[in-house]
Amino acid sequence: MVGLLLLVLILGLVAFFAVTIGFVVAFVMLFLSGLIGFSADYAVPGRIPFGYLGAILAGLLGMWLGGLIPIGPVLEGYGFYILPAIVAAILVATIANFAAKRALNRDA
Repeated sequence: MVGLLLLVLILGLVAFFAVTIGFVVAFVMLFLSGLIGFSADYAVPGRIPFGYLGAILAGLLGMWLGGLIPIGPVLEGYGFYILPAIVAAILVATIANFAAKRALNRDA
């Protein structure tokens, strides 16, 4: 009985730490994508649509696209290359800004 209770306690702690580490990794990824998205927002004239959320989404998409191009320094453990991620986020921000301006001009 005590062995079963100890096994359940150990498995619970392992699951707790696995979930906690998963949340920490997800938080760090969102934070880094926000930094990359905001740097792309400052590099592009105008503003990314949807504000902070748009910058984070541009950063996430830039990180994903930057992970496909193995050039420059890599952030170990997160699987993306920093310079291609920033360049891809700038491209995403430029396309989003262009699409938003085009939609506004079409409505006017």
